[in-house]
Amino acid sequence: MAPHHVDSFWHVLDTVAREQRWLGSTQAPPIEHLREAVLRNIELGNPQIVAVIESGVVGWCDIARPANATKQHVAGVGMGVHPDHRGKGIGKALMVEALAESDRVGIGRVELTVYTHNVVAKSLYESLGFETEGLLKHTRFINGTYFDAYEMARFNQTNLDSYAAGIRNSLQNAHA
Repeated sequence: MAPHHVDSFWHVLDTVAREQRWLGSTQAPPIEHLREAVLRNIELGNPQIVAVIESGVVGWCDIARPANATKQHVAGVGMGVHPDHRGKGIGKALMVEALAESDRVGIGRVELTVYTHNVVAKSLYESLGFETEGLLKHTRFINGTYFDAYEMARFNQTNLDSYAAGIRNSLQNAHA
């Protein structure tokens, strides 16, 4: 993802959100808010991968760490593919690339939420090492319908061990 992708990213995000079946929101945020978030993720080194066809974004996968200092080993996934480009392997390619980048930058736990009716996405996530950790009943209410979702996570034990060792070293040095 680069700053020049924001406008077409906003359009595909809005298209997927307005389907009201896959994302937690029913429309994209204001474009300036999205631009700020993208630029912040670039600055923080959070993985943001886009699929571009004919100079327009058709899909994305981002893996962003929260601001919480105790969760810097954790990151959440956001992803989607424009309906005209689904079923072509774009989602898998995006996720594979984003996960490789998350491993490279030291993220130990990647987590996501997927609606129970989205069996294709759940299967993809499982094939990439995600484990189901729980079921959220009635977690969203959209157009008069409750949706259930699975909480899933993928772990990179090497990165988790490295993160914990770094924190322990910092604490020992602070007490020395």
